[in-house]
Amino acid sequence: MFKWKQIFVDAFSHCFGFFHGSRNFLLEYLDKLYRQKQEKATLLELFELVANAEEKSRRRSEYMDVVYNRLYSVTSNLDKVISYEKSFPIEKLLEKPVVIELDGLGRDEQNLLIELTLF
Repeated sequence: MFKWKQIFVDAFSHCFGFFHGSRNFLLEYLDKLYRQKQEKATLLELFELVANAEEKSRRRSEYMDVVYNRLYSVTSNLDKVISYEKSFPIEKLLEKPVVIELDGLGRDEQNLLIELTLF
């Protein structure tokens, strides 16, 4: 889990231009969600957890705003694609001739999907 978590947070932060504070905020909420749901956690649930967060300090509220904004973009544009509890083993795609079409997605969402797939 540790390696996957780091890859996800790093790829997400890179694609959406996070700095360390927002990256660490995302990591904190990913850890909270994972403690609750384990392997059945979804990106949509991560968005909902952040959306329902109540941060008291100005700095943490700013981090939350950044993470919320980027998660909203992804969950809005990818919709049901990211709400499944179980995923397809991506490495199986290498056994087949596959074209991944990302037409209609924003640049950031395309970059996120490509980076996560390549990782």
